[in-house]
Amino acid sequence: MVPARTLIPLPGDLSFEQGAAFPLQGMAAHYLIHEYRVPTPGDTVLIHAAAGGLGLLLVQWAKHLGARVIGTVSTAEKAQAARASGADDVILFTRQDVVAETKRLTDGLGADLIINGVGQATFTGNLEAVARRGHVVIHGFANGLPHPIQPISLIWRAISISGGTLPSYTHTREELIRRASDVLKGIREGWLRLHIDQVFPLAEAAEAQRRLATRESTGKIILKTTA
Repeated sequence: MVPARTLIPLPGDLSFEQGAAFPLQGMAAHYLIHEYRVPTPGDTVLIHAAAGGLGLLLVQWAKHLGARVIGTVSTAEKAQAARASGADDVILFTRQDVVAETKRLTDGLGADLIINGVGQATFTGNLEAVARRGHVVIHGFANGLPHPIQPISLIWRAISISGGTLPSYTHTREELIRRASDVLKGIREGWLRLHIDQVFPLAEAAEAQRRLATRESTGKIILKTTA
């Protein structure tokens, strides 16, 4: 049983696949962009895992608000996907030093906003790559928990760190519908595009999980029952 207050009506102009693709990552992109430091023209936003389902939406949303976007990805194919979604620059973290490249691309200033769901492998570097008075947002730890830091170390460059998950920002029915409506509005207006990598039948769930775990996917993977 699913509580009715957590359901989002599926608009008639969206397919079931689109309906499966937009809520979780679309609303996550919404709160990550709007709740901490809203990007404005002139800001530089660094987005980790920029070719994932969430990353591609974050790239598009930050560009829609006028920011310059730098994305990190693992392959040249994913770099193309990030650029196609609007990323101005892409860093291949498997070949390039993310901190050094971010500083180079920003003339030594760093990124004003960094959105990080990777965790341990990137967090410490984010504190070097972020600009003075910049903001680092943590929304996950796919690579492991970040190493601890001394809070006092943040004061010298006035760095802010925030963390959150989607349930904290869809706590009420009103907030859930507001975020979902904003995502759907972006899709209808055409500036927010869903990227569905592949639709697997439920019987092939293991292959879908393997594709996710090996970072072969670009965008959203969907499981679908045949019934």
